[in-house]
Amino acid sequence: MAHHHKTPVRHYSGFVAEHPLPDGSRFSVSTGAGTKSESRLYSDGRIDLTVHRNPDAGTRGEPSVLKVLAEHLRTDAHVVDVLPDARDDRAEDFVLKIDGVRQVVQVTVIPQAEEFWREASGGEANRSYNTAESVAEIRAGILNKKLLPGKNKLLLALDVRHIPPFADPRIVAAYLATHPNPSSEEFDWREVWIVGPTPTRCVQLSKA
Repeated sequence: MAHHHKTPVRHYSGFVAEHPLPDGSRFSVSTGAGTKSESRLYSDGRIDLTVHRNPDAGTRGEPSVLKVLAEHLRTDAHVVDVLPDARDDRAEDFVLKIDGVRQVVQVTVIPQAEEFWREASGGEANRSYNTAESVAEIRAGILNKKLLPGKNKLLLALDVRHIPPFADPRIVAAYLATHPNPSSEEFDWREVWIVGPTPTRCVQLSKA
């Protein structure tokens, strides 16, 4: 049986393609920094991930995370501007004005493990996750920033650009079935977003 493949789309200094498969989907991501990744989401929630070369994780990738998130908010009918006054000493990675309201953005990458990104820098890193392990990775990203002051004024962006399946609604539902809502029930974040490589793979981590 023939399967239709989506044409790769140029997006934010790179290419992203989603390939439907009989038992799930496969994602290919290539960024302008030279990083390439392949991830596969199976129908039972399992995820396989491979990242090749020169990871644009951490600070290098944060501007791309911001662009994806801002574009997602714009497509959801919000007016979004990027303000130039972010300061590290105030725990501000970026500052957005969303519908006229100043909102501070903090970015953290998933997976959190430095070992994973060192392996990728050396050539290739591979990981496999079941649903519980995917939830644990998202949880680790949230806990990494839990001590920041003024979280009720902060928007937390979890960078999963190289693991688009982490933004799948099933993974989000599994997280919320296991842990309290990080905004309204636990850590009092203003908002928590899981940010994939494109605006369509960007989802707010909440029960709303």
